[in-house]
Amino acid sequence: MINCHSIDATSIGVNEVSCLIGLQEGGKIQNCSVSGSANGFILVGAVAGLAENCTITGCTANASVTGTQKIGGLIGKINECHVTECFSESVVELTSIHKDQYVYGKQISLTRDAGGMIGHAKFSSTEYSESEAKIYCKEGFSLGGLVGRTENSEFFRCGSLPLICNYGSSSGGFSGYAGGTGSSVYGHLSLFDQCFSAGSINIRDGYAAGGFCAYLFSDVVKFQNCYSHTDITVPQIQSHIYDDIGGFVGSEPEGIIINCYSSGYLDYKYEVNKNYGFIHHNSSYVYSCFWNYENTAPESGFDASSEDAAEGKSDSEMRSLDTFLDAGWDFPDFGGCIAENSSKSAF
Repeated sequence: MINCHSIDATSIGVNEVSCLIGLQEGGKIQNCSVSGSANGFILVGAVAGLAENCTITGCTANASVTGTQKIGGLIGKINECHVTECFSESVVELTSIHKDQYVYGKQISLTRDAGGMIGHAKFSSTEYSESEAKIYCKEGFSLGGLVGRTENSEFFRCGSLPLICNYGSSSGGFSGYAGGTGSSVYGHLSLFDQCFSAGSINIRDGYAAGGFCAYLFSDVVKFQNCYSHTDITVPQIQSHIYDDIGGFVGSEPEGIIINCYSSGYLDYKYEVNKNYGFIHHNSSYVYSCFWNYENTAPESGFDASSEDAAEGKSDSEMRSLDTFLDAGWDFPDFGGCIAENSSKSAF
């Protein structure tokens, strides 16, 4: 499918729902654009509901996408695909379901996996792509600014600038859930390289929120040369305790994180449990990473002595190139994008 466009289209269905193509097996989707709305249950996306063993290049979406599982502002799910130079500014809503809801004879027990661009990425790669989506959820988990759930997939030089409002669990500025199968030695690695998130997450209930990734669930996941400038807000609700919130990763860190930082504003208005400026301090492998402990609300109680796997730095230190060079960081390809005394932290 090449040079196809859908303008103000409305698509309503159950499975593999989109404004353009429900299922794409093999071949390519190239230079396609979509506006309108797609409303379904499973595998819902603006351009495609499900794409397998194909390439997706130069596609854009500005649509309303609604569903219960595996929904994305561009594509619901990709499997063994390569995505490059795509853009999404869709509005994505993960909707509630009844306990006895069935689709094609199969019971839907959970609402999950919603991404600003991709709902679920499996054995795929994505590069040079960006999402500026708005994502809403009343019940469910695994929401990501660019991708909801990642399994054995790679992302290179991608960006997410989301607005996420979640009454469920697991909200990440870039990825909601990051995992994979196998081991870091023998298995296919899930890799996030030179990616960023810079938006806002508003948590209303549940647990696990991270400026970059909410839930890290495998030792085959690796983050390198990434950053989060995503703000996280937790409201003051006296009847609830929020767990596992971090400026970069929220819950159950098992992967590898190298040369990353978080500098988003952390506003925890209520007494919280197991929440950190960067990531849980018992994480398995975090090397040469930083977080801005001054860019937090006073009620959050963060300071330079806060326990964390990354090193807390002041705002002035985070704006200094020497902080990163002294830690062994290298910036050969950024061409002066980092400047001392800049309005934001490095990058």
